[in-house]
Amino acid sequence: MKTAIVFFVLLVLYGLTFSVSVHAGVFDCDENHKCRPGLKCEDGQCVTRLDCPQRGIPEVKPGCRLETVVDSRDCPKTVVVCDKQ
Repeated sequence: MKTAIVFFVLLVLYGLTFSVSVHAGVFDCDENHKCRPGLKCEDGQCVTRLDCPQRGIPEVKPGCRLETVVDSRDCPKTVVVCDKQ
């Protein structure tokens, strides 16, 4: 059952990644030619940066949550954050 859930989640993420990469060109750069993390400005449009690693979903233990942070290369990264109890 756990394998089926993991497969389903990965399948959904693949679909979302594909749809975002297909439609990534619809985002306009801001007035300073900047885009949100993971994107770069090309000809006035924000497009996916190929030098950012693919994002996956790490295993989340009870009492923990996923958060998106920006690394030193301005690429988004998913991390597990656990509250101290």
